Amino acid sequence: MENNGFINIDITSTCQHLAQGLGNFIGGISSFAGNILGELSYQLLPPFVQDPFCLLAHVMVNGTIRGFIPSYSQQHSTWEFIPGAPNVEDDQIGTANGIETSYEEAKNDAYRIAAYHNGSGIFLFYNASHGLVTDLGESFLHLLGIPTNSVLVFADMIKAMNEYYGYDSMKTIYAHSQGGLIPYVAIRCLSEVDRKCIRLITFGSAWLAYNGYGDHFNIVYPFDLIPVVANIFNPTLRVVNPGWWKVLFNPLRWKHAFSCDFYKNSLLQIIAGNYVGL
Repeated sequence: MENNGFINIDITSTCQHLAQGLGNFIGGISSFAGNILGELSYQLLPPFVQDPFCLLAHVMVNGTIRGFIPSYSQQHSTWEFIPGAPNVEDDQIGTANGIETSYEEAKNDAYRIAAYHNGSGIFLFYNASHGLVTDLGESFLHLLGIPTNSVLVFADMIKAMNEYYGYDSMKTIYAHSQGGLIPYVAIRCLSEVDRKCIRLITFGSAWLAYNGYGDHFNIVYPFDLIPVVANIFNPTLRVVNPGWWKVLFNPLRWKHAFSCDFYKNSLLQIIAGNYVGL
């Protein structure tokens, strides 16, 4: 406002606005740093030491300790053995699920595969989901070769399978999506003796090279965007598809779910011994 030729400035109001803007800027930086700290702590630290860092990250993001959930109350990646039907010999099989899969869904897939194997016992590796963004973030760490907690748990399951069945037989792991990416990182967490006893079969995996295992091959639906795009950056195997550009611009034909007909029928052919892989 004009006053005798001079501009009258409300110093107090201006300082308040500057302080508020600076506070918002610092708050934004704190929230961003807290999200990064929380994600790295959760993915890279074992549960028993990650809570102090995750608590700090929670406070940085939310400004309060309210709503913080300690690690023992959260779902983490784990593995278990599901016994088979009575008087049925185990086929020495295991599963690894992809992103955004609940524990119940992963267990149902394990039961379905076990049923295809005449009720065999099965080892279930549950790759815990914490939402699409976090799951994708963890997958990015895996692409960089960083062994997160889920990788270490998967490696523990492989060791347990070999100890349970012995080292003179081949065990089969059925892995879908990110569940096929985790074994790639786990190669460096397992001895050659443990790895050579594993036959890895992936469905729509984000990584298609597993030379460190005893045997492997990959099932890729021609219009599954995940392995098609991944293979652009890792062209180690020939993926039969109409070309990534045609796949990208045909979203109505995209299929990625482990339960889709293509992967389900491929799985049945594998078990029957009639499938010719890539």
